[in-house]
Amino acid sequence: MQLIAVLCVVYSLLLVGCSTMNLYYVRDAQMIPFSESDRGELTGSRPDAVKLLLNGHYVRTGKSLVLLIRKFDQGNALTVDDELYEKVTIEIQDYPLGIPIKLDSRDLRLYYSSGSSGHIARGHGVYATSGSGTLVIKAFEKGRIVVDLDLVLWATPTRAFPFDGKEVHVREVLSFEEKKVADLTPWLGIPDSSLGKEVYP
Repeated sequence: MQLIAVLCVVYSLLLVGCSTMNLYYVRDAQMIPFSESDRGELTGSRPDAVKLLLNGHYVRTGKSLVLLIRKFDQGNALTVDDELYEKVTIEIQDYPLGIPIKLDSRDLRLYYSSGSSGHIARGHGVYATSGSGTLVIKAFEKGRIVVDLDLVLWATPTRAFPFDGKEVHVREVLSFEEKKVADLTPWLGIPDSSLGKEVYP
């Protein structure tokens, strides 16, 4: 009976898979303006739908604070190519401690996208650059920032689909670890010739 119970647990874990979330902040950085992000050799030849999903998340040296939220769901272990990714990149120019910053503030820029990692070349997914809500930096310690996010984003499909889009709710208190621009990977915020590297951790 114990063996059967263990096998059932293992089988359940295989079906559910597992998900990971990476949380980083980068100081003295900025998001690359979307108009500039598709001019290079690495991203210029991509389909427009793929650019909408990936090019808004690139980061370079600047004068702002950038928050990186990266989620990855491995999907069903018995299914091929059903992995999902979700990315949120937020740039904050002025970030006073404990004071709510509205999403539509001039001091804040945001890019959101999610879709299928295994089929990223097809450009299927949704993206958002605006919404409503606030974020509050609750604590700023050495090497770590705690942020209270209360955001509602309206995500639009990259292609014509039988639905208009969806609301994405980001309502969490998250702790971000410090990262340097030089240490960013394609998953976190630099372009790469391999699309897969940008949607798999």
